[in-house]
Amino acid sequence: MSERSQGDERRLCTGRMRGRRAPCRSAQYGAIQGGLRPCPITRRTVTMTKLIHQIRKTAAYTLLIVSSLGAQAAKPPDWTEAELDLIAPYCIDTMGWKYGDASTNTSPRAKHWVGLMGPGFWAMHHYCVAILNLKRLSRHPKAEWPFRYQEVINDLEYVVRNTKPDFVMLPEVFSRIGEVELLRKDLTAAGKAFERARLQRPDYVPAYTLWAQTLDGLGKRSDALALVREGLSHAPQSKPLLNLYKQFGGDPARLLSPAVKATADAVDSSPNRGGAAPEATAASASATAQSTPASSP
Repeated sequence: MSERSQGDERRLCTGRMRGRRAPCRSAQYGAIQGGLRPCPITRRTVTMTKLIHQIRKTAAYTLLIVSSLGAQAAKPPDWTEAELDLIAPYCIDTMGWKYGDASTNTSPRAKHWVGLMGPGFWAMHHYCVAILNLKRLSRHPKAEWPFRYQEVINDLEYVVRNTKPDFVMLPEVFSRIGEVELLRKDLTAAGKAFERARLQRPDYVPAYTLWAQTLDGLGKRSDALALVREGLSHAPQSKPLLNLYKQFGGDPARLLSPAVKATADAVDSSPNRGGAAPEATAASASATAQSTPASSP
């Protein structure tokens, strides 16, 4: 067989070649015998097989992410009350964990939480699912993380869409969206989420602290300092904000508010003055709910 006809034979080769000879329809043999013969496996064949496998794998993950754009995650089947309590004390009383909704199998403490949050409480089960799945992210392969992040955001956005614009928990929900956007390195979306939280409640400290630290990490210290100064104008007694103000080179003496000066003196005399306090990442609305004793109806 000539060199040219052998090349034609390889080009007409069909079938998957995974460590064995695949059938090959030869132009020459097809004309003479009308049959098949073994096709030689070349390095190019193996490379193409690996490439096709990688393309299929990438397409599968892409389809997974696209399909998640409008979907919320279900609660994990192996959830525990201890996990929920670490998120917020009200989570166990939201719909779908141990209890039902406002009309069926209602939690005996639901009336207490509705009194604090309003009817928007009945959408907060999606918040609890979102944060629980976020805490469990490391249990999944890293290739799935973009899909998992999208699920978390979908559940948080569910709360936004299904509550009134003045819902008391929205600043926390927006801040959580900002945190997730930072984790998936979408700085534009993160900045917008933290801004929504600040517009919703100008004295909500976590909406300032995490974004200010992000700006400083990006080399935008002047912007970070301006943001912290804005936060102090609304929450003058916030120790996390004042700590950041000093960390970024701000002079508390330039802050005219007596409340800020009093807080600065307290921070200077405090033994725990290194860095931002847990308030920078904790949800203050949840902290308020935790400090209020639950009362049965």
